[in-house]
Amino acid sequence: MKVRNNDSKFWKASSPTPSSSAGTTTGATSSPLERAPAPVLMPGLERWSGYKQFVQVHARWAICEEADVHAAYLDAQPQLSDHEAGELHEAIDAATGVTDAAYAYGQLAESTLRFALLEPRAQHARQQSAR
Repeated sequence: MKVRNNDSKFWKASSPTPSSSAGTTTGATSSPLERAPAPVLMPGLERWSGYKQFVQVHARWAICEEADVHAAYLDAQPQLSDHEAGELHEAIDAATGVTDAAYAYGQLAESTLRFALLEPRAQHARQQSAR
């Protein structure tokens, strides 16, 4: 379910998980966002100094993806009422930034991965030195 964010013209997912409906319009495709880990699903990540920015970038990408799915749904309708036509234009405007949002997420995901692997690397090094 999508809800209107009164502070902007962007659509936002009503749940904290990544786009649950993205890519389901055809049933055969999936969104890259569905395969990208949501920050809230990574334990211990909140200790990372870049966590807040990572959550914001992920949320922005999710908003763009949801808007894209909503625009595709509305565009596929044979007729649109006036308010639906307005929704379509708002969704298209919001979805325009999807490539930039995905790129920003990818850039931060690299740093996130480095942080997430610090402890496993340290454990591995301790195991190797104990042998």
